Amino acid sequence: MKKGPIILLLFAVTVTSALVIGNLAWSKITFLSPAFAKELCKQWNNIGLARRLGTSAVGGNNWVTTGGKSYQNIAVFARNCRNPKVQLSIYNRNGYALCVYGGSLVNNPDWQFGPTTYEWQKWANQWSAMNMPALMSTFRGNIVVAKQNLANFGLFWKAAARAVNATGSGYGCD
Repeated sequence: MKKGPIILLLFAVTVTSALVIGNLAWSKITFLSPAFAKELCKQWNNIGLARRLGTSAVGGNNWVTTGGKSYQNIAVFARNCRNPKVQLSIYNRNGYALCVYGGSLVNNPDWQFGPTTYEWQKWANQWSAMNMPALMSTFRGNIVVAKQNLANFGLFWKAAARAVNATGSGYGCD
């Protein structure tokens, strides 16, 4: 085979690969999309919630076993967006409340909340008990347990901010 066709073929493969890689690098993950929920799940496990919300065997507060279950499904959304709800599934794994699924809503949630995009962003840095009334308009779950976990909500908002940074999604609606 002559050098000309080989060089042309290599050039075509290189250009095609660069275009595909470039498109992947520029693709944006939307805030609170299934891909974002997957990253949020990862951040849940990395920020300390797995231990704090795990069982007393690992120093947690037993949140993961609320209602006598070994898992909790959380639906989250932004009430000012049309995006569908996404889900985090948290399971008791050796006492830790590990997020094992982040994606589209597939189960009936045990917990649900949907602050506005502004609140998602603000609460990443300024969460306190004073924010609970704003959260309550879309909240579903055991309110007594939720009040016992105010500090853990603060960690959750920080995990969301980490997911925003990791995905480059920003806090906007699709």
